[in-house]
Amino acid sequence: MPITVKLAGGLGNQMFQFAMGLCHARRLKTDLRLDVGKYKRDSMREYSLGFFPRIQCQFQLVEDVPYTISESSMLYSHNLAESIKDGDVINGYYQTEKYFRHGVVSVKWELRTLFEPRALSPDHRRWFKRIFESQNPTFLTIRRTDYVGNTFHGEMTNDYYREALAQICDRTGWIPQVFVFSDEPEWCRENLQLQYPFEIAGTFDRTVKGHLGREDGDLYLMSMCKNAVMANSTFSWWGAWLGDSLRKTNGGFVIGPKKWFGSTSNEDPRDIIPERWIKI
Repeated sequence: MPITVKLAGGLGNQMFQFAMGLCHARRLKTDLRLDVGKYKRDSMREYSLGFFPRIQCQFQLVEDVPYTISESSMLYSHNLAESIKDGDVINGYYQTEKYFRHGVVSVKWELRTLFEPRALSPDHRRWFKRIFESQNPTFLTIRRTDYVGNTFHGEMTNDYYREALAQICDRTGWIPQVFVFSDEPEWCRENLQLQYPFEIAGTFDRTVKGHLGREDGDLYLMSMCKNAVMANSTFSWWGAWLGDSLRKTNGGFVIGPKKWFGSTSNEDPRDIIPERWIKI
């Protein structure tokens, strides 16, 4: 029997849920189904894995299947992973790469293939050329919209970004050429205070209810940067993760926030950022 993953949230969350399900489908030598029923009732989000042609073609979509496995916290649970069996329906967010590997089963290389974007837009191709020609390209993500005033998630400060860029400069020996990716580009132009010049990159074609944007192209551009300065965002996380092999070759760095959640959250984020990345 196939296993099923119940999808929820935006693109970054869906990528985590899909990755976890794929790993355990491969371990069990069975098929993977994606439950997209929550998006019928979500007034903001859309099923977004259709960005990636290989996923759209290879996996069956279903709706509103009762779950049998559910996540109890943000921490990785080996016991939960061990308990998944044929026919299970998995509910949760699973925001750690530890769920992508179970025993000898790892799907990281398959994920990098499956998460390749559609053909890049002319704007994306232009930004790709700018990044490719840069000496020390560094992406920096600013998450606002639903994070503004949200005490569960919280917003990253100018001080965090300035310290992260200073570390990139110290560790690489080169001034970072900063490419900012944000859901509020105008706010960044007016309010972002960095010690180095920056450019607002991407197409700003965001997914909203009834419209699939081009976040896949933005993720690809982020993955092509030598260094990464993350926000406390799963979208930012995937931009960093998809570029890991390139950074390993080029000597780049990923910096992420030690404090992933805001003041009203009791979640433990220790498993979200891999040990090979830098936390500040």
